[in-house]
Amino acid sequence: MLWPQLAARLGPGMVLPQACLAATIELRGEGDVQHDLAAQDAAGLLLFLQHRGLVAPAGAELPALPPLLCTPTPLAGSMPIVAPRGGIVAFARRPGDEVAAGDTIAELIDPLSGSVTPLTSPVDGLLFARENRRFAVAGMPVAKVAGHEARRAGALLSA
Repeated sequence: MLWPQLAARLGPGMVLPQACLAATIELRGEGDVQHDLAAQDAAGLLLFLQHRGLVAPAGAELPALPPLLCTPTPLAGSMPIVAPRGGIVAFARRPGDEVAAGDTIAELIDPLSGSVTPLTSPVDGLLFARENRRFAVAGMPVAKVAGHEARRAGALLSA
């Protein structure tokens, strides 16, 4: 926000180029702490910085960026899958799976009665996050699907 605020203070019509890059970097999950994954992620981050011209490349030429693995989706298309009651969470799908609306992402098992409640995807999209805990309480988000259409508003990063 620094650059738009500075431009506003300098006067009407003042246009300043964005002189910095702000990014959030998520380095996998708690279960993915491995040397080989850390080295792969570090190499990818360095390559990104080199392509942005922020770090000089080690060689004469930069390798081409790999193709996108999926179509980008809006943050407002990120749909949480919430446990309606407490129970044991047994996942049926893995992060990276393409899912359709209605597909079972996980089953919620009542430990007292043994009844099973399917937790389904509300949208077509990519399953990109799963909760690490295997016992859910009522109202707890257990997974997220990146849908192709913006459907939510408000505090998008908190749910």
